[in-house]
Amino acid sequence: MSQQPFSVDAKDIILAESIFVDFIFGTNFFISAEPDEPDTCITIYDTTGLDDDSQIDPIGYTWTQHPAIQIRVRDNSYEEAYQTAKSIVDLLNIVPEEVNGSCYQSITKVGTIRSLGEDDRKRTRLVINFLSTREES
Repeated sequence: MSQQPFSVDAKDIILAESIFVDFIFGTNFFISAEPDEPDTCITIYDTTGLDDDSQIDPIGYTWTQHPAIQIRVRDNSYEEAYQTAKSIVDLLNIVPEEVNGSCYQSITKVGTIRSLGEDDRKRTRLVINFLSTREES
């Protein structure tokens, strides 16, 4: 069974793409806690997924997990925030892929890109939710 949270795998998928070259983990890309600065950032939160299940097949024991995440994009510009969110959606729409030793059968966007409105500093906040299916042997 994977010891890696889905948020860490999603971070690694996103940061591996050249389109996100301006994002640096710990500087303007975070997991679990969004700091007050910088104005433009991405933060990933692990959220409630579906129950895990397991099965014994001819090859061995397989553990299937269904973790979920929420990704928050914050920016001074609504248009820039939306473009970043849309790029994340396009990137995470994957079919079987191995990430950090976990085999993701799917990562599915749940709902649409949603606005949380502006924060007290007039920065746009958008969120996207994803549900995954990953298998561990």
